[in-house]
Amino acid sequence: MKIRASQINGCAFCLRMHTRDALKKGENSDRIAVLPGWEETGYFSETDRAALHLTEAVTRVSDGHVSDENYNDVAAVLTSDQVSAVVWLATVMNAFNRVAITVTPEADPTLHHAVRAPVGHPRRPERSHTVTGTRPPR
Repeated sequence: MKIRASQINGCAFCLRMHTRDALKKGENSDRIAVLPGWEETGYFSETDRAALHLTEAVTRVSDGHVSDENYNDVAAVLTSDQVSAVVWLATVMNAFNRVAITVTPEADPTLHHAVRAPVGHPRRPERSHTVTGTRPPR
């Protein structure tokens, strides 16, 4: 679920971290490789699929709220504690993804923590400042 939310959000830093963690814990590399197409494979159990479905719905909440039909489909497979755990994990992962994307951590395997390069640094292109509407001096 952590990897899937990070894939949807485009958080390279979190993807690298959670993929490494999953592999260290014995996750099958084929399951990670096909995760974006989880609905089309036989690698995932009914429980896995329900959790992934709910994770995607929570992650894509801006596309539309989790419908009663989707929620009921998931609740038919997962216990109420599992539904709660998935919702909280997806919510926390989405928050972490947004923080990581905002501070622009490098997905560089040599780094062991998030680093935000200063504006103008070769690893960080300049961006306009949305708060002030101005660009940093060149």
